[in-house]
Amino acid sequence: MVCAKSFSGRKDECPYTHLREFAENCSLFSIPGMNQNTLRWKLFAFSLKGNAKIWYNWTVVRVGGDWIQLKDEFGLFFFPVSKEEMLMQHFVYGLNPESEHFLNLASEGSVMYKTVSEAKTVPERVLNSTQYTDVFDDPP
Repeated sequence: MVCAKSFSGRKDECPYTHLREFAENCSLFSIPGMNQNTLRWKLFAFSLKGNAKIWYNWTVVRVGGDWIQLKDEFGLFFFPVSKEEMLMQHFVYGLNPESEHFLNLASEGSVMYKTVSEAKTVPERVLNSTQYTDVFDDPP
């Protein structure tokens, strides 16, 4: 199942789409005593071929078992981000876990898998659906 949608690193492939589909496939698996990040780390190589597999072989040792770092480096290598996208990543990574969770809920999935234009609509949707949109002198 993980190999069914393999990524080779061609220009017409989107690494973020691959990561999203890979995560969806991995969520169907469960191994007692193994968390999802470890499972993804172990299965990721099987979802790659060609130049992507070569990149993986060069990178996997350096990131030392950290799925989040591997995933982020994969995306950046095969789809370099613009300054605007980089700012969005810094914004999301700077949120506390609760705020990031609510932002992901509002974006109907991980906001990191959204394009910049899609991500920009999320705060607007939140503000439009929240009754407390007035500016306060002191926090409520």
